[in-house]
Amino acid sequence: MIREGYISETQDNQDKGDPDLERLGCVVSDEIHYINDVERGVVWEETLMHLPKDVQSVALSATLRHPEKFVEWIESVRSRTGKLVIRTDRHVPLHVGGLDPKRNDLLEFYGTHKDVVANRSAGEFDHQIFHQLFSRKALENKNSISADTTRMAQKEVARGGRDAELQAQRDAFAGGGGRGGGSSGGRGGGRGGGGGRGRGGSSASNSNNKGPPKVNFGHECIQLASSLDKVDKLPGIVFCMSRRMCVQGAHACKSLNLLLGKKGPKKPSEEEGIFALQQWEAEEHIRQTKVRTIERKRAQMHRQHLQKFMQEPYNLGDLEAYRDIEQLLSRGVAYHHGGMLPILREYVELCFQQRLVRLVFATETLAVGVNMPARTVVFSQVDKPDENSSG
Repeated sequence: MIREGYISETQDNQDKGDPDLERLGCVVSDEIHYINDVERGVVWEETLMHLPKDVQSVALSATLRHPEKFVEWIESVRSRTGKLVIRTDRHVPLHVGGLDPKRNDLLEFYGTHKDVVANRSAGEFDHQIFHQLFSRKALENKNSISADTTRMAQKEVARGGRDAELQAQRDAFAGGGGRGGGSSGGRGGGRGGGGGRGRGGSSASNSNNKGPPKVNFGHECIQLASSLDKVDKLPGIVFCMSRRMCVQGAHACKSLNLLLGKKGPKKPSEEEGIFALQQWEAEEHIRQTKVRTIERKRAQMHRQHLQKFMQEPYNLGDLEAYRDIEQLLSRGVAYHHGGMLPILREYVELCFQQRLVRLVFATETLAVGVNMPARTVVFSQVDKPDENSSG
């Protein structure tokens, strides 16, 4: 959005004959693949088309589809020769994998650099590990659905049996017969009888009609955060496809306290010996020093960036949004999306840069790059629904 605003202002100034634009020699367009965006692509097109022909244009992208066709188009609209420069090497290693639900560990199936341990060449895709990961995940989901369906069916059967027994007692007290008559006669064998209109006989089929239970996103986030912390892959960013999922994921992980870690072991007794006590005291001293350092850093960040908004006329401290994000930040997690107050959204970014946020759940509004140093990036799903999606 900043780029679009800048472009519009630049074009207006160009129409007014701004002298600063007369010194313009080169325009660099990063992430040029956004030219294919349905809503914003037209801005990129107009920028390139209206640039003076003597101004050089450099377009950058790592994911532009059919770059040769893009060069042909840019040559036609700008009436000057273009050049396609392709680099396939990557200076920062990229490792792609997934969470193994059986071992609760991360397995890598692709890497841009050679993996000596896995005996995998650079750029080689390990199909065996890929299928192993997704087959286990599918089996885990299937077992979870089957177990949940069985539990629901058992509850329905038990409830139907109790209802049938109560109805039989009512019928007996009324002199028999009644609505169900205790048999297959009447209007349906009572509320709980087999084949009636009650909740009895067909309870198993009714439970199946409810469809499979949804994946427990909160549980998945906790499992993911624990695994990343265990293998020292934090700080990390989890990209979610909705604001609701960002908030839900962050709140699910606050129980882990990724910032300060778990409490230290219990102080050993005298019977365990002086050596055990000295070792515990040394480890506890290190842990407490780390905690105090982090708390001082958090307090300093708050004074520097938020304290001025705590008084009139802002009264930031009175807002539920502020209290919510502060509670999460104290545990080393946060969420980041376009619906947040700009000051809080920026504060989350600053805390992440200072390693005070170990895991952030974000929408695509969070920029990933030099200013957001993450060791791990996770995608909650591989597709993003929109108004044009069929599902």
